[in-house]
Amino acid sequence: MRTTYRKPRHGGEARYGKVIADQSISLDGFTTGPNVSVANPLGDDGERLHQWMSSNPTNVTVSGEPFQMAGAFIVGRRVFDVGVGPWGDEPPFRAPVFVVTHRAREPLPKAGGTTYCFSTGGVAGALSEAKSRSGTEGCDRIRRLAHHRPASGDPIGG
Repeated sequence: MRTTYRKPRHGGEARYGKVIADQSISLDGFTTGPNVSVANPLGDDGERLHQWMSSNPTNVTVSGEPFQMAGAFIVGRRVFDVGVGPWGDEPPFRAPVFVVTHRAREPLPKAGGTTYCFSTGGVAGALSEAKSRSGTEGCDRIRRLAHHRPASGDPIGG
């Protein structure tokens, strides 16, 4: 977690916003099963890696908290590509989601307050956009940025 300084807009005390990196990962370093694709977003048997999230009421609460407190999210293009289908017409974010990509496109609004915004300015550009859109009360949440490293060496993807 990194704390960043936020200048006061109209005098008063300075506010601090949190930027949190979040990724569910197994002890041996896996985030999905093998053979990840749009049709198979968690890979073969990948659901097993995330069963803890629904294994008891406390885990359900803890795994859901980030979606309640975040003012914005940042994801890589691959996470968007494999997640947009399963997340459906009313994704869990309920806040702007900035997709780091090399391919510009128009924002994609969904029900429940989620709008996918496509940021071509790299991680720093997406973070700047997320901070400006999330306001001073929210927490800017970075989710699974380094999920996949394509052959090009770009840690986010195209």
